[in-house]
Amino acid sequence: MVIRALTVALVLAVASSARAQTVETAPSTDELRALEARTLFEQGVRASREERWAEALDAFRRSRALVERPSTLFNIAIALDRLGRLRAAIGAIDEYLATSDPVADEVDRREAMRLRVDAEARLARITLRVEPDDASVALDGAPLAGGSERTTIADPGDHVVVVSAPGYVDQRHEIAVRPGADVERVIELAPVEPPAPTTPLATTMHVEPPTRDDDTSLLEDPVFWAILGGGAALIAGVAIGVGVHVASAPAPYGGTLGVTFEVP
Repeated sequence: MVIRALTVALVLAVASSARAQTVETAPSTDELRALEARTLFEQGVRASREERWAEALDAFRRSRALVERPSTLFNIAIALDRLGRLRAAIGAIDEYLATSDPVADEVDRREAMRLRVDAEARLARITLRVEPDDASVALDGAPLAGGSERTTIADPGDHVVVVSAPGYVDQRHEIAVRPGADVERVIELAPVEPPAPTTPLATTMHVEPPTRDDDTSLLEDPVFWAILGGGAALIAGVAIGVGVHVASAPAPYGGTLGVTFEVP
């Protein structure tokens, strides 16, 4: 019984020790997040070395969403710069300079400031002169406020400008700008032409024939006398035609034998 009791106690002790070891060795949630962030960071580094900047940017951003580190933010700025998104890169650099340690990150901070100066030099300036001056102007879908002259700083590359105003025909322009270029465009909207007058469609008017009062006798009806007069005129015309035909018939021909032939 003593041996059995010791055996049970030893098993329980081993089980308790195993549970304690399991609790001590199980990573915490923060440790798991840090491990995943590290894995994503390394993926971004590999993609950067192969110049797959879009994949690198995605990996760095996902890593930063798990664990905030200045080094990750600096790598995000580099990826944005390589993708030509200079304005976003400058914003990331400014955020990095504000959060990094001036002493511990001194080397990276100098590189970040150099990258910022280079990115600013490659930005382009776009100036738009529009008519009417109260027209709505959008650059790449973003409103561009101002009057007759609108100026903005843009990344090099292709941009789309849309100008619209009530009573005018909208215009859409594609503008390609080179790094560091200064581009100007004049956009004058044309008024909307009024619609041409339309010719009214012909209509058919139905006229009812005059009706005869049932109480009026046939001899008092003017329609009856009109029909009768027309018939009389027709008969007279036929009679005159027959008379003319008879009068114009040739005279009977008399031959030497005393025989007379009627000419049809």
